[in-house]
Amino acid sequence: MLSMTDFHFKEPSLESLFRAIILFGDNSATYKFALGTSLLELGQKNDELVKMGDLAEVFTRHLCNHIEQSPKQWARSTAVKYGTLCERFIRKEISKEELVGYTEKCIPSDQVGLIKGIA
Repeated sequence: MLSMTDFHFKEPSLESLFRAIILFGDNSATYKFALGTSLLELGQKNDELVKMGDLAEVFTRHLCNHIEQSPKQWARSTAVKYGTLCERFIRKEISKEELVGYTEKCIPSDQVGLIKGIA
């Protein structure tokens, strides 16, 4: 079976890196689909740089839309806290700004940690 490291070094194109995020992310992790959709959406803007705030806003929208359609059981402690915040946003208990702000703070340390491991 091909490991993430083998995959990265054998095919280091941007397309391969994107596929690696999807292929090697936890299959039960809802975040990877929201992240993939967000990156595809932001990629249509043809900007060379994606700011964390822009990613956080788009990612939050896609993740909450998915959670709203298909509620999740959160497995990791960081996911439990973040998932609870998403659910609170869906119930209109917290603002979009609060959730996006928390997402922007969390993305580098948790959600996009996978990208740092690949890139």
